Amino acid sequence: MSRKLKVLMVGLLPTDIEKIDGGVVAVILNLLSSFSKMTTVEMVFVSFNQEISEEISKEYSPNIKLRYIPYTVPYKLIDYFINRKMLNRIIKNEKPDIIHIQEVTPHILRFIHFPKDKIVLTQHGIMSEEYKYAVGLRDKLQCLFKGFVEQYVFPFFKNVIFISDYNRNLFPHKNIFSEKIYNPVNPIFYSKAQTTGQINSISYVGRINKNKNLSLVLRALSILKKEDIIYNLHVVGGYKDDYYEKEIDGLVNEHGLASQVIFYGWQTQEQILHVHEKCRIFILPSQQETMPVVIGEAMALGKVVVASNVGAVSEMISDKTSGFLFEKNNTEQLCELLRLLHNNKSLIETVSGNAMREAREKFHPDTIASKTYEFYLKVLRNSNSDPTNV
Repeated sequence: MSRKLKVLMVGLLPTDIEKIDGGVVAVILNLLSSFSKMTTVEMVFVSFNQEISEEISKEYSPNIKLRYIPYTVPYKLIDYFINRKMLNRIIKNEKPDIIHIQEVTPHILRFIHFPKDKIVLTQHGIMSEEYKYAVGLRDKLQCLFKGFVEQYVFPFFKNVIFISDYNRNLFPHKNIFSEKIYNPVNPIFYSKAQTTGQINSISYVGRINKNKNLSLVLRALSILKKEDIIYNLHVVGGYKDDYYEKEIDGLVNEHGLASQVIFYGWQTQEQILHVHEKCRIFILPSQQETMPVVIGEAMALGKVVVASNVGAVSEMISDKTSGFLFEKNNTEQLCELLRLLHNNKSLIETVSGNAMREAREKFHPDTIASKTYEFYLKVLRNSNSDPTNV
């Protein structure tokens, strides 16, 4: 190549990137961490933020700049359509070869009238599924709106990165030029791989709500306790739903689990690693997931993942080899797996090693960045641009 590939990436980042609690924002940062090491890429990341009043520019690395754009009006739907002035200026000045939009909604509304041959989307969530577990009128309306965009606007964009086969199969639109590229895991989890911790201790990281289904784990622990099979559960995360918080507190008290369950609230990345150090098993009992990064993180650390078989989780884990799957809401299946793992050091060590190897192959950010870069070049070739002149 005669010059670097110029990429404009659009998504959401907080102005303080140290304050990340997971989700797509964490995925973006993991990807940026590896792009920052690529000498063939020059990137500007654009984030539209409601909490700022003027444009902010920062340097993430010598080859990556962060540009924070304030909303012009407080109403998101209106801003999506009218806040193009600064975006147009950035595109005109930077002249990107590729525009990469992270998340189908809502950012694609800003690009409806842009030529789409060099625009790439990464499709993360499934709004039709997330709506089922939305709490409150506001969340439900947001899911409905995003679902509308997903169904009727998304098909106009042809270059798509799907984070799993599960995502891709739910969007069987014609004429899509696509690639499956998994979400990247923070490299710190690979450097902190752990083969220590209590074999009868379980960690959980994430929001605590109806969808994440922590109540299922508590019921399983109460059943096992009656069989003198004792596990300690370390919970990192917080509530948005007061009703569900009361339900969880009620289950802990009803089944006498207070001595077995520790709640840490939201924690920093380093603090989460310290919690993981205490445990050899990680659990995610969700009723719905797309591609949960926390599973990849746990696998990279060498934790034995026990997860409900929903969404793309079965693509992340090789069942009974690098982790264990159970049918969602199936308390008995979960209990059987926990009976199998209890005091089973040999099995835990075998699965732990398999998990670390599989996580490195599938989710390492350097691998994901390289595959993303290659897809950019394919898009340019497909749009009749000569990538050798990029």
